[in-house]
Amino acid sequence: MKGKRPSYSGGNSDGHSRCGSKMENEDKLQPLRDLIQNTTFTREVRLRIEASRAPKKRYGANVFRVGRSAYLLENREWTMVKKAREYSYLRPPELDSPPFQITVKIPTREQVTVIANVAHRIGLPVEIQFSETGFLYMPERRYTTTPVDPFTGVEGPTEAGGTIGPTFVAICGDWKATVDLRNGTESYHEQDACVLPSSEPGQLQLPPQSHSDFFEGALLRTERNVYERDRAARATCIGHHGAVCKACGMDLAKRYGAVAEGFIHVHHRRPVASIGENYAVDPINDLVPVCPTCHGVMHLREPPYTVEEIMEFLSSTG
Repeated sequence: MKGKRPSYSGGNSDGHSRCGSKMENEDKLQPLRDLIQNTTFTREVRLRIEASRAPKKRYGANVFRVGRSAYLLENREWTMVKKAREYSYLRPPELDSPPFQITVKIPTREQVTVIANVAHRIGLPVEIQFSETGFLYMPERRYTTTPVDPFTGVEGPTEAGGTIGPTFVAICGDWKATVDLRNGTESYHEQDACVLPSSEPGQLQLPPQSHSDFFEGALLRTERNVYERDRAARATCIGHHGAVCKACGMDLAKRYGAVAEGFIHVHHRRPVASIGENYAVDPINDLVPVCPTCHGVMHLREPPYTVEEIMEFLSSTG
């Protein structure tokens, strides 16, 4: 199941932290804030903006739906049409057209690493927004794992997983740099698929491939985070809403017969991966039953499309 990064688009541009609100913690975090505020970000890059065209009937002409990069556009002559918690609808400047790209200044690898080590020495969880870059430090924490059948959504027994972190993240729009600080080491990873080549900023060049270059079937070992789900909450959700898709109205039992009786996926309106910790789930309001097809389409984007957006897509196509 696809995960979402904590949101960094909030916070204050003056670099004040949103975590560790106690006075003693704020005093401990002051050196970190000072370091970030006094650092000049020298790496200038072109970022591709992931945007999809919004329904014209509802939002008007030339309006686009933008996720985590929306805050970068508000100071670049884009007009805000509607702002929601996880996405925004904006109209670009008159002369701008897709594919969209902007120039930003982000910290270098060395700058990210220095800031990460200072945050690690302080050891407090903190989120800081400064200029157009957000910074997040998460100390070591324990987690559990629950196997989930990707086709049926049926969950297995929950088991103790181990520990994760400490981790430091720097993020600007869809660009993200992560520093894994486990066991006294520094492992730097950069998610930069949105960074365009400087030579031809409008296009991404892929190496040529012949048909014989594609292979499938090799055994790969992967590692990922799996977030614990409460099976009782799932059952309560289905018991209240019924095993019918809230987006398209599909009743799989009526379509496929008794073999699909009671079969439905359950979607978290607030993705568990965006929280990163235990929270009290409301099975009626936080969970919603959706068919596998609608559920898959919802997760074609980060953050996921909402049930209401899927309903809009369906109504616009007749």
